[in-house]
Amino acid sequence: MKKVLTLFTILSLISTSCSSEKSFAKCLNTAGASLYGAFYCEACQTQKSMFADGKSELPYIECSKDSPSSEYELCIEQKIYRYPTWTFENGNRLEGVQSLETLSKETSCKLPK
Repeated sequence: MKKVLTLFTILSLISTSCSSEKSFAKCLNTAGASLYGAFYCEACQTQKSMFADGKSELPYIECSKDSPSSEYELCIEQKIYRYPTWTFENGNRLEGVQSLETLSKETSCKLPK
């Protein structure tokens, strides 16, 4: 019985963590944050991986001309020269991989547990 309970607890924690990261990503989107990057950018992949299963909810904008989902013109308009770049509704801009804590401070989104 103890092993089953332990396995159940572990699975519950994993599930909660994933849903929290997903909620955090959705909150960033709602708060007006944008993540600009390119599919070939390793730092962009690192940033996305911090969101686990929630990365599909990120407010991600693809800047590479070579991608079918490219929003290259928007990236030029926004003067995006380095990847990843985060922009925020308040006009702030951060370049490079950012911690979840930093993103939380910029947007007032609650950190995932």
